[in-house]
Amino acid sequence: MALVVPAVFGGAAWLAAAVLRELGPMAYVVGGAVLLSTTFAVRGLGQAGPTTRRAVEKGDRLAARASLRNLVSRDARDLTEPLTLMAAIESVAENTTDTER
Repeated sequence: MALVVPAVFGGAAWLAAAVLRELGPMAYVVGGAVLLSTTFAVRGLGQAGPTTRRAVEKGDRLAARASLRNLVSRDARDLTEPLTLMAAIESVAENTTDTER
């Protein structure tokens, strides 16, 4: 399963790029930019979540809150460690589904 899902999405992206190429250079560039931007968004989420988790595991509240700012816009100064983790998990889950739309 770990190989199938990336292969399916990679194949779909390749197919989308091939169709966009046939539609013309403008569609190819704009559509390619949209496909690429989702890659960056998912990658950023994949990095920010574990960074927050590691900081909480080390007991470094300041680093955890600083990392959480990459995920949420709310004030995290008063969040406890469990709430910091919950905010990170919720934000990654919500933004990942938003990216896929």
